[in-house]
Parts: sequence; structure tokens; C-alpha cells
Amino acid sequence: MRYWAAKALEFNSDPRAAGKFLEILNDRKRVNNIREIAVSVLGKLKYQPAKDVLVEVLAESRGEMKIHCIKALGQLGDVSAVAVLNPCLQDPDRHVKEAAREAIINIGMAPPALTPHPVTPLVPSAIQTSL
Repeated sequence: MRYWAAKALEFNSDPRAAGKFLEILNDRKRVNNIREIAVSVLGKLKYQPAKDVLVEVLAESRGEMKIHCIKALGQLGDVSAVAVLNPCLQDPDRHVKEAAREAIINIGMAPPALTPHPVTPLVPSAIQTSL
């Protein structure tokens, strides 16, 4: 029931609900999918008081929650969040990297170039040198 109530509020994105969504996000005992909705709403509303909590949750999260926090920080548009987002560009999860790149761009900054993945040659180097 709580999930669907949160989902309904997410689609309406009523600014009056921002404080409640911040409470939900702060409650570490809540199920993550409800907290993910809270993160999404706070980002859509550009609710600046949520920035510090989003940074905390980002630091302790993995997977979808991490991506939701990154996107929300990008939606807030606070330049100071770039310092937190830059390390996410080196995350092993390509979805996290892409979310961080997009968030930095949303903030209005140019992200540093992503480190390319090492390429394994198809032909061993000993054979390559003889060609």
C-alpha cells in the first residue's frame, strides 16, 4: 500500500510532499523501492534541502539506488555535487558511469573523459610484431 501511495505522489510531484519524501529517504529501515521513489521525487522537485541526504545515501548505496541518487543530484543542479559525482565516473558499473556523466552535464558542467576500458588484442603481441 505504501509503495503505491508513494508511486502516485511520484507522478504528481506535489512540492508540498517534498518534506515527507525526505523523511522516507532518511528512514534506512524502509524498503529500498520506496526510498528510490523518494529520491526520484526529490530530484524532480529540485528539493535543495535533500542534497546532503542524497550524498549520504549515494555513498552507502549500490545498483539502482546509487543510480537514482546520481540522477537526483543532477536534477538539483547544484555545482557542489560535481565533486561527489566525479568518482562515480570510475565506477565498475557502466550504468552508474553513464548516470554520473549525464548528471554532471545536467548540472551544466563538462564531465572529464571517461577512462576507456582496456582492449585485449585479438592477435597475441608476439604474432603482431612478426606481421
